[in-house]
Order: sequence, then C-alpha cells, then structure tokens
Amino acid sequence: MAHLTDGVIPSFALPVLGAKRRYIDELVGVSLWIADDGAYRFHDWEKYQPTRESVEADRDAAAERKRRSREKSRQPSRRDMNVTDGVQSPDAAPSPTRPDPTRPTPSNEGVPRKRASRIPEGFAITDDMRSWARAEVPLVNVDAKLAEFVDYWVAVPGQKGVKTDWISTWRNGMRKQQQFAERDRATRPAQVDRDAWMNA
Repeated sequence: MAHLTDGVIPSFALPVLGAKRRYIDELVGVSLWIADDGAYRFHDWEKYQPTRESVEADRDAAAERKRRSREKSRQPSRRDMNVTDGVQSPDAAPSPTRPDPTRPTPSNEGVPRKRASRIPEGFAITDDMRSWARAEVPLVNVDAKLAEFVDYWVAVPGQKGVKTDWISTWRNGMRKQQQFAERDRATRPAQVDRDAWMNA
C-alpha cells in the first residue's frame, strides 16, 4: 500500500523480496494472489486498502489546502501594514512580503530547480561514468550491474522511484556494490581454508 501498486507485484521483483516459489504457488492456489500478465495481484485489494487513485486524490487535496494556506499567510493584514483609515503611517516598517532593496540577492535566485523524474529510458554508462568507476569501484563490473540497476529503479513505485540526478544515484548504487564485493573478498579466503580442512 505504501508503494501505491494497488496490490500488484511484478514477477521480476519477487526474488528481490525473497519470495519462494512454493509460497507463491500456495497463495495462488488458495486465490489470495491472482497471476496476472507477468505479475501477481492481491485478491480483493481495494476492499481492504486504499487505491492509488484515492491516495493521490487525498494528497492533491492536502497540497491544495497547504497552497491556499501559504497564499493566505503571504497577504499582509491591516495591522501588518500599520494602516489607519486607508493611509499608511509614515513610520510604518516595510512589508515583510516585499524584498529588501538593501540586501544582496542570493546567487541561486532565478536559477530553475532540477525536476525529478523516473529513470530515463535507455539509461547507459558514459565514458565519464566508466572512468569514475575504474577509480572508485574497481571491484564492480558496472556493465554487468547496469541491467540490475535499471530494473530495480523501474520497479520502484511512487515518489521513491523519482530522482533529480540519476548519475549520482547510479554512483551510490555502485558504491554499495563495491562494499558487497569487498565483504565477499574478505570472507572468501576463510571459506577456502575451511573447505581445504574438511577435504584433507
């Protein structure tokens, strides 16, 4: 429900969730899950959980309420303007909603913020990304991990699957893969020694 999938789990996501085939078959066998074109759907999901449509409608309504509240708070009251009978007092302080001309303008003002998006179709490793990987994550086969990275983020629903910088997200993912590789390399000699002892 938190991921707003309306009770649908793609088949390729099941191994990531640790689902075992015998449990999947049991759930389908008793009609708690319904196999549906490369995915599994919870039976009668909408009777017991809110749908994506209703959750998004509630969020939109809440966002609209906040927008109206902010808009209302920006409008100065007569008291704030120090107005008496329609005339502003000469010693009235400048309205807090207006910019102070004596203050320097922040350097990032007017710069458009990056829009967040889903992972781009055809996301690929550039030469710069490959150079970074050679220096920072030498134990990771980034080409082999690319499809896994893309599939993971395609499957992540809702706002969690939306990012403003996909190259930085990829770098963070590869750093985690480097940690896994270092951990595996550290434990491998101990496993080899134990196997040699048992076969001696």
